[in-house]
Amino acid sequence: MVNRIEARHFSLSLHLVGPNVSSFRRGNIRTLAYEAALDLKQFRQLTEEQKRLIKKEINLTKKNISSESIETKNIIFIIVESYMSFVSDMRINDKEVTPFLNSLKTDSSVYYNGKMNSNVTIGESSDGQFIYMTGLLPLRSVVTISKARKATLPALPKLLNKKSLMIIPTVEDMWRQDEMCRQYGFCTLFTSKDYHDGYHSILTDKQLIELAIQKNSIIELPTFSVILTMSMHQPYYKQIDSTFHINNEIKNRKDLTCYLNACHYTDLQLKQYFDFLKKNGLYDTSLIIIAADHPVLCTDFGGVDKHIPLYIINAKGIPQNIWKGECNQIDVFPTILDMLGIESDWYGLGCSLLSPNYTNSIPSRKWDISEWIIMGDYFKQ
Repeated sequence: MVNRIEARHFSLSLHLVGPNVSSFRRGNIRTLAYEAALDLKQFRQLTEEQKRLIKKEINLTKKNISSESIETKNIIFIIVESYMSFVSDMRINDKEVTPFLNSLKTDSSVYYNGKMNSNVTIGESSDGQFIYMTGLLPLRSVVTISKARKATLPALPKLLNKKSLMIIPTVEDMWRQDEMCRQYGFCTLFTSKDYHDGYHSILTDKQLIELAIQKNSIIELPTFSVILTMSMHQPYYKQIDSTFHINNEIKNRKDLTCYLNACHYTDLQLKQYFDFLKKNGLYDTSLIIIAADHPVLCTDFGGVDKHIPLYIINAKGIPQNIWKGECNQIDVFPTILDMLGIESDWYGLGCSLLSPNYTNSIPSRKWDISEWIIMGDYFKQ
């Protein structure tokens, strides 16, 4: 059972924009349009041919796994809201926008790939989390968690076999987070209500990191921890970091200017968290993954590169021939299992970046198979 998680009623409101713009930031969990599209009563009956093809694909993905593994006690996965790779190359007034994250790129114990493609669909942030936790692709016609929250899912918290916790910047029922934590297999969920003694609907990244430090200080080790940031979420209408105020709009775009300011702010908070890990002896004993949930989806900021970054920190001993070219979000799940030497019947539908036969293409059959697995509740059988 997940601590402090309980079912709640969901408020409805009607907006004419995407689910995250209209609902996630404002706190209204479902729009009427999206709620009406959900089919929660039953799963589809899979045909014998669909079951055969699913089983065949699962067996194929097992061949990606290597025999080498990294020894580590703790695993920390930080999912950064709307983080895009192009930011790491930017300087403003001769100052780096993300100096801390940039410093990780030059560390010999860090694998960095700034060419990761987003695989999210209409579920946006919840899709990004779903891909990383399960190794499945999201649904294309409805918000994935509308079905997945009722399905039996293979997921990292279950496969890693450690005490697991998730720390989020919102209340527990935002985007069905409480129900999804149960499905992923997390032991504990900490929310904005756990920050000090007051009620908070949404935490800033500074508050979020303070909460993560507090919980990491008292939790029994070893653990698998997932932390979701928030301050880089749209809309971008004001600069939130007074220490990095940008006087002139970048490319004459206020939204891009405010986004870069938010990136610098979150970078500062991540540095604070890493300083805590190092000071308390947790850094060297942890495999740390930093990845974006998705790129900024509401705009192209005037034509910037839409790739998102992946950092795998303390990945000592990984082969030099690990894939460094264009990759996909769905590849993160098997790569983590591969690095840790986890043996399982399920390695996701992606391709491990350690595989000598790595390919970054996602054939249409994998989208179909993911849909069959989710809509047919395949793993319940």
